[in-house]
Amino acid sequence: RFAPGTWVKILELKRIEKQRGIKFTIVIIDLTECYCARIYDDGEIEKIFQINSGVGNKHQQGGQSAQRFSRIREQQIVTYFKRINERLKKINDDFVIGINFIYKNRLESYLSTEVKNNILRWDTIEYGGISGVYQFRNINI
Repeated sequence: RFAPGTWVKILELKRIEKQRGIKFTIVIIDLTECYCARIYDDGEIEKIFQINSGVGNKHQQGGQSAQRFSRIREQQIVTYFKRINERLKKINDDFVIGINFIYKNRLESYLSTEVKNNILRWDTIEYGGISGVYQFRNINI
């Protein structure tokens, strides 16, 4: 049961929601996580998904174990980029990708044509995760 006037408030909220439009769908990618969100005209951020990478840190020591660790890490990066591609296939919006320029070409080689067609542009970011989304929003709105 709803209190009197509740339906009016619900209808008003739905009307306001219809007026608000999506300004950007942004995907922020670094080697720790991938964070995808919608940014609305009013600056509100709505999380779509988040993927933790599972990529290990770089190994500094030399020797055979360092080479083996490096190969394992490279395979983890490939797996992570493929997981991102699978999640991006499910997004129906065009989107902007924010990524460190060092990894842009590598990621692009693992993206399907379907995903590449939905990319509006590539942006270089300094932060990952939700911090990168805030950085993008503050620069572009």
